[in-house]
This record gives sequence, structure tokens and C-alpha cells, in this order.
Amino acid sequence: MVDEVAPLIDAMLRSEILLQGRLIQERLAQEYGVTINYERVKLYLEEARPRMAEELGISPGELAGLHRRFEVVPSAQAQVDWGDEGKILVWAGATPSIAVRCRAGSAR
Repeated sequence: MVDEVAPLIDAMLRSEILLQGRLIQERLAQEYGVTINYERVKLYLEEARPRMAEELGISPGELAGLHRRFEVVPSAQAQVDWGDEGKILVWAGATPSIAVRCRAGSAR
């Protein structure tokens, strides 16, 4: 399936070499009606991006700025967001409690 859309992906890379794989996959679906697995796009980009960069005269150092997605297996990591909720009013004799929200497996 990637061979069929390779010229489209290459054209996208020529116009914007640091375009992320997820965005390429979305554009293929929205603009061309092509549904393709993200992993296949990602594998193709591993080969195509350095080739395209060399063709465009872009150094490997310039490609180093590309954002790499960080993923972990579910429940291996948690995220905690801190914030100020203002003053907490507590009546005499009451024990204050704190509610904590976290999303297991979040890698953001």
C-alpha cells in the first residue's frame, strides 16, 4: 500500500521535510481518500526522509530537530497537572481533602 502513495508522501516531504507522520497519514485520508496504517507511514518515512533531505541538500543536523514521539506501554507512566485552585474554605472540625486526577498511561 505504501508503494502506491509513496509519490504523494515524497511530494509532501519536498514541500516540508519535517512534516510529522501522523499529519501525513491524516492528509492522505482527507485529501486523497487513502486509508493507510500509521506504522506503515512511519516505516516509510524512516527511509524516505534521509533520502529526501539528501536530495534537497539538507544536512542530517537539520533533521535532528524533528520531534520524536515518546510512547510507553499503558499504565507504565502517569501524568500529574499542578494548579492553584484558590482558597479552600473549611468549617471548624472538618478535615480537608484533596482530589487528584491523573491519567494512567499518558505520555504527554
